[in-house]
Amino acid sequence: IFCLKEGKITEEVSLFRYAPPTAPPTPYIPMSSPKSIPSSPSSVRVVLGCNNFGVTSPPNCLFTALYSPSTGFTNLKRHSSPYGSPGWLTLGPDGVFLAADESVPGRLLVLDANDADLPLKDIKATGGHPCHVAYAEKHGCAVTCDYTGGTVTVVPLSVPGPTITLDHSALYEKAGTGRADRQESAHPHQSVVVGDFLLVVDLGCSCVASYHLPSVLGGETTSPAHVYQAERDYGCRHLAVVGGEDVYVVNELVSSLSHLKLEGNGRLSSVLKTIRLDATAPEETRDHHRGGGGIVSHGGKLYVTLRHTIEGKVAVVWLGAGGEPAVE
Repeated sequence: IFCLKEGKITEEVSLFRYAPPTAPPTPYIPMSSPKSIPSSPSSVRVVLGCNNFGVTSPPNCLFTALYSPSTGFTNLKRHSSPYGSPGWLTLGPDGVFLAADESVPGRLLVLDANDADLPLKDIKATGGHPCHVAYAEKHGCAVTCDYTGGTVTVVPLSVPGPTITLDHSALYEKAGTGRADRQESAHPHQSVVVGDFLLVVDLGCSCVASYHLPSVLGGETTSPAHVYQAERDYGCRHLAVVGGEDVYVVNELVSSLSHLKLEGNGRLSSVLKTIRLDATAPEETRDHHRGGGGIVSHGGKLYVTLRHTIEGKVAVVWLGAGGEPAVE
């Protein structure tokens, strides 16, 4: 936990580690996408999902804890069955948590966020290995990105209707063959809802697909309104939207950031040459953790995790008057 003041990391406030008594000899347990909900004015309740994707001894659990700047983490509690392999978490409607369960077949878990024990309220089927879930409040639905399934699943929650599958296999065929080790098929990785449009970034296709959600939910189409095709080897992994029109795409496989504009009809257009996130990254580096991971927008800047160095880095990107990014 770091203290962030005026766009700069000023100090480390607290360090939290967890290792069960019978933990396997692995360097870490993957904890993805921490999310919090208010518990009291001086503390927040933190929920961590632990997925087992690629892990020999899966944790298969959720953790909850209270956090405050004065005491750090307290009241750590492990919640096991029946959560499967929960990864990304987000708040949904009416006081529920939505968790992407990276099992096969994949599942969307609906948890009661108002109960400290996070009991399971419902389970929705998705495609294989859902690694991300977004909630579209205006449209009353959740959206999962099913990484190995090559699909996006739209799940109605507060409105009636069937579950809808958006298949990215046609996008992959149009993009052509990519890197054999990372782009052997379509890999939808993250989605963001902007008004009536759903933006989905796909690492396998190196593209961003824009779907008109009312048309999808109304059964009119399952095809994207527009597809922005990046360079084939970019490996678009994460994205953030600032101000409703500036779209920033993290290209993991080349450690770069692309700046796009979202138009009113859902069309995405490139407005700036893609910039390198870390000039120190060797050009020949082509491993799994090549470049950018997560991206967060805050205070007129972007913060992007860089995963190609063992010590770990964060790129701080300053946004100019027209949204033009520059690595600070």
